[in-house]
Amino acid sequence: MLGRASSKLFKSILDLKPARPLRAALVRREIAHELNRVNSCSLDSGFPVLSRTNSDTVTWIKNRKKVFILGSGASVLEISAAQFREVEQSPSIGFGAWPLHYFVPTLIALGPTRGLEDYTRVFTTVMERPDIVAKKPEVLLLRSSLPADLGMFGDLPGQHWERTRIYGRVSPISRTIPGLRQELNYWLKPQSNPSEFSLQFDSGSTLLRMMSLAIKSGAEEIVLLGVDMNSPEYFWETDPSFLVNNGFSSFHTGQTEGFHDTTFAGRRPFSVIDAVREMHSVFKTVRGGKIFVASPQSALAELLPLFTWKS
Repeated sequence: MLGRASSKLFKSILDLKPARPLRAALVRREIAHELNRVNSCSLDSGFPVLSRTNSDTVTWIKNRKKVFILGSGASVLEISAAQFREVEQSPSIGFGAWPLHYFVPTLIALGPTRGLEDYTRVFTTVMERPDIVAKKPEVLLLRSSLPADLGMFGDLPGQHWERTRIYGRVSPISRTIPGLRQELNYWLKPQSNPSEFSLQFDSGSTLLRMMSLAIKSGAEEIVLLGVDMNSPEYFWETDPSFLVNNGFSSFHTGQTEGFHDTTFAGRRPFSVIDAVREMHSVFKTVRGGKIFVASPQSALAELLPLFTWKS
């Protein structure tokens, strides 16, 4: 087994021009492995694999060409009721603990909570809230093979099962920015392989996976709401009524106080900020698209254009 330092050196060597065919072969191998994992999770959980044809949200993104991605940062409280009505006119994707909010998006992306009990309560209890059930959002579950995760998937309220799909993720092999760009060119190209649609680009962040899904679904405009990245504060911490209304007295996120851990690479191939910057650059070049950020206070406001509301 390669140590972390040796592995990083090896992956850096793969970015050299003579080694690119080997890197491409490794990417294809990882895609094949992840497709097997996704299909196995689908069989074990009973939920179908996400495809271009079995998701109303994907179809709406393809036709509308615009999608809002909803994060849980405190800046989401700046969005007015009129602006949320504007969001309602397009497909929207919420992730993590977004269901604590009163706005119900068209798709909610969830995943294994791995011992974070408050997130488990969002999955099992908050998702049973009458207004969420009535809106009939689609649910997207990140694949897993662990029995505990599969058991948790079965605890999703039954009202959502018909609209629940399984998806997978593939992280970049590269460890350099030029190599990352090359891999993003593959993932975000217009004519992607239909069999790989359920697999999303990743670097340890649901945000990146949902951006990947939006682009692969045909979006030309992606708007990030509540994606702050420069503060670990969540909307329910600034306004605790969101907790009270969902039966919580507090909420443990697992984040380290003082920063949002996805802003640092750590064990991730790239920090989320680096990955978003390069994804936006490739998206503009390959698809002519744009990624906007809604809040000028977001760390991403230095990298992305600011979204202009109609209201």
